[in-house]
Formats: sequence, structure tokens, C-alpha cells
Amino acid sequence: MTTPGSPVLQVAEPTDSKNDSRRPMRRAKFRWLPALAGIVVALGLAEMGLRLIFSPLVYLPAPDPDNLPISTGSATQYTIRQYREGFAVSHYFADGARETGNPPISNGVNYLIFGNSFVEARQVPDKETMGSVLERIERRNGYPINVRQYGWDGTSTGTYLAMMPVLTARWHPDKVIVIITPFELTDRPFSGAWNWTVRTNNGLLEPVKVNSPRPNSNPRTITVKRVGTYILSHSALAFAVFTRIKEIRAARHASDADVPEDANASSKVPLLEIARLTVKSLDAASNHKLILVYVPEVDAAGDNRTDKGERALLDACDEFRVDCVSARSAMLALRRTHDELARGFENTLIGTGHLNALGHRLIAQLIAEQLQSPNRQPPL
Repeated sequence: MTTPGSPVLQVAEPTDSKNDSRRPMRRAKFRWLPALAGIVVALGLAEMGLRLIFSPLVYLPAPDPDNLPISTGSATQYTIRQYREGFAVSHYFADGARETGNPPISNGVNYLIFGNSFVEARQVPDKETMGSVLERIERRNGYPINVRQYGWDGTSTGTYLAMMPVLTARWHPDKVIVIITPFELTDRPFSGAWNWTVRTNNGLLEPVKVNSPRPNSNPRTITVKRVGTYILSHSALAFAVFTRIKEIRAARHASDADVPEDANASSKVPLLEIARLTVKSLDAASNHKLILVYVPEVDAAGDNRTDKGERALLDACDEFRVDCVSARSAMLALRRTHDELARGFENTLIGTGHLNALGHRLIAQLIAEQLQSPNRQPPL
């Protein structure tokens, strides 16, 4: 009981102090969720946008004559988008042949084109590849031809020699065309080429299989490499970042497409002997249906005189009576007359790197000119 004027005692209601202390802790614990959701959404949008111009890692069939997939030449098996040199979408058949974008002619005559990344040609669309342009030129002239073009990035003479027997037996070509770059006329085919190297045997080059890293014996075993490959083959963003890191790390070294003028200087095998062995061996492997096209470096400046490897190759072609042409004169004429270059793209240093659409058209025209021999049968 209280008396008048005495202070009233306030009694606080009981509270759950344990629950009160948890509420701010819970709010602090999940404060990062909106940031994480934003990152996930941003990565997802970047992945979706990048896939319009860049594909995740795609493994094309390796140049293995014993395990080459069968291809009828009518169904696309692989699609690759890229933006590193130009912007292009490339399509490949099951056996790795690059599509031409032209409808095949039933019972037509087949031509084969072999080469490295210059024939793989991820930098240009299907209809701008040398094989596609050659098909259209020949068909306009009345020759019903189909072109199968096989290019393998980082490969060289050993790969062409290994693959020619199985592919010529499969397609029975009238002509076999090989695109030669300066590195084919160095020691690289003997030791530094990917997948296949060469060695001499009875006056000819023979292909030698390069041992690949042994795969994991248990396919269920999870390895770092396997996880990385899975991510790169399913994410265009991850593959783009990985590709860029590789480019930065390799910036100190010369690229395959940019060969110094003295690329043959350190060769242990005499240059003329390399050229003679190359021409003679490819001619034999093609059943003497060979046409060689040499693609030199022609940049935006300089006189770009004939290099030693080019001269040796042309001399060897004369010796063995093989059809052979260098693209140097045509590439220089393109530069002088039209101020245009056969190599380089709008997003790369012009005059370097792989062949652009003009370059592929130029090579196709040179091949078509080589085909116009006096002994050629008239069109049907």
C-alpha cells in the first residue's frame, strides 16, 4: 500500500533476453546474401552474353588415323564461336573437317585441303574459308567439286603424313592441297610439333606419334585437371578468363602465326634438305596429286622479300615436279594496290596472325589457278 506523495514503483515485464540478443546476430549473419545474389546474377548474365560470341572449350577430334570418326559430310557435329581474332561461328563435321557452307554435290569430285590452324580457320565464317571459296570458283567454271578441309591447330608435316592415307582412302580425292607455313620448314616438324613429329626413313619423312599424357585409369576418380576441364567445357566465361591468362603468360614468346624472318636460322637439318624431304614425302603420301601453297609473312610495311625457306621449297617443287605456289606476290599486290592485308582483323594488329577473309579468298584463287593446267579435262 502506498501513501500519498510516495514514489510509485514500476515493475518491468519479464523479457526473453536470449531471443533479443539473437535477432541482431541473425541479421548480421545473412547480411552478405544480397551481395552474393548480385554476384551470381552478374556472372550468369555475363555467361549468357558471352556465349553469343564465345564458346566454352570444345575438343575437336584428334588427328588419329586409327580412331577417326566416320563422317558423311552432311551433319554438323561441332559449333565454335570466337572473338579473339575477328568474330566468327565455325562448324565442323564429326571427323573434324571444317564445313564450307555450300551444299555438297552428289557424285562430285573431291579435293582435300590439309593444314594447321590456317585451315582450321576459326577466325572466319564457313563461307569465307579457302575451301568454300574454291568450291564456288570451281563450280562456276563447270567443275562439280566438293572440298574437305582438315586443319589441326599446332600441327605440322607429321600430322599431314599420318592422316593422308586414311583420308585419301575415304574420299578418293582428285587433288590434295597442303598449306605450308614457315614453321614447316624448320626443325619443328622433327621435334616441336603437337601430336605427330617426323623422322627420316629411306629418303622420306615418316610420322611419329607423340605420346599423350596417360589418362586416369579410373574414370570415376576426380582430379583437379578433370574438374578444370569440366568447368572450361561448360562455361564460356571461365574459358575466356583461362584463355586470356594463357595469352598473358605466353606474351614473351613468339606465336605460331608470327614467325621471325630467320625462323630457319637455328635449324639443325639443312634447310634445302628439309624442303626436299617435305615435298617428296607429301607428294608420295598424296599419290602424286599434290598442290603446295606457301603462306609467308607479309605485314603492313617492309619489302618482304622471298625468305630462304620459301626459296628452298620452290626449288624442291621444281626438282620433284610438284605443283607449288607462294602467296607472297599476291599478298604484296593486295597491299600495294588496295591497301589491304591478307592477315589480321579489326580487333587485332593488322598484318599479323591468321588469314582473314581476304587472305582465304586469295589462297583459293591461287589454288584455282594451279588447277588450270593445259592437261586438265574440260568440265562436264
